[in-house]
Amino acid sequence: MKQTLENFSFAAWMARETYRWTEGAHEAIDPVMLQYRNETESAKSKVRPLLDLARPLDVFRDAHAKVLSRITGLRTSSQLIAYQQLMLSELLCAFPLRRGHWGDMRITEDLVPDNPRYNSLHIYSSPQGDGKGRYALVAPVSAFKNRAHSERLKTLDPPRIVYNLGEWLDPMIHRYFEEVWPRLDDGKTANRLFTIATEEGLYQRFTEFQRRHLLPHIPLLTRPWGFHPYRVVVATHAIKNAKDK
Repeated sequence: MKQTLENFSFAAWMARETYRWTEGAHEAIDPVMLQYRNETESAKSKVRPLLDLARPLDVFRDAHAKVLSRITGLRTSSQLIAYQQLMLSELLCAFPLRRGHWGDMRITEDLVPDNPRYNSLHIYSSPQGDGKGRYALVAPVSAFKNRAHSERLKTLDPPRIVYNLGEWLDPMIHRYFEEVWPRLDDGKTANRLFTIATEEGLYQRFTEFQRRHLLPHIPLLTRPWGFHPYRVVVATHAIKNAKDK
């Protein structure tokens, strides 16, 4: 049976929807659509040189590997913060949620709640099998900006997205919880994944990480790109590398 993006997982659906915004939002006249248009065009402009590549996502992951080799000792606070932000960039490459999902992301365990109050990185008691590891990103439908315009989101029951992360990310996330998170958390951030109290604070830390650590390894880009451009790069990569079976 021929399998297309229409038959794939929620991750592929999100990539397809993002790609449609990227390619078609310029014709929108609805106010909400115009807002998406502005976001999309801004995101595309920041990473446009990558979009012509056959595998644009590989550029980010190659840079991640080079940065990790330099901070692997985790001896200083700057190395701990760099590791934290490197993990965030890897998570965005896996599942590019909008900026608003990450700032208050929590850590959860045991059963995934049917009606979660927060976005979270969920820890399973064991790997989920079939290439899926011990961790998942969980997002309530109420946290999605386009929930009112998406039939897929409006009909979800229970009203939340659970994206099981690949097992190859397990070592990085496990090390974060064992060696980084306890040394960065000062007791004031409850169970927040990124040990920082505000969305704006996380954004500033993330763009500084991109400027200082990633840009030297990505000569095609000239400035930090923030969160939203990951959606464009992931969608473009997915479209270009989708395989029919």
